[in-house]
Amino acid sequence: MTTVEPYLAGTSARVVAEALADRPHRQVMLGTRREESHRYGTRADHDAAHGLDVDGVAAAW
Repeated sequence: MTTVEPYLAGTSARVVAEALADRPHRQVMLGTRREESHRYGTRADHDAAHGLDVDGVAAAW
């Protein structure tokens, strides 16, 4: 199960784990990191900085 969250990574982890408690599963929780980013740029730039672009999501597995 991959969850891409609009805010901090892991925010929904407990809820997902409870929903899937009756079956074997793996969770990968993706989202923004706790440290602040002071970089400006496009939405694509921000996605890449947080590992939320195609390459980052693929690397998470």
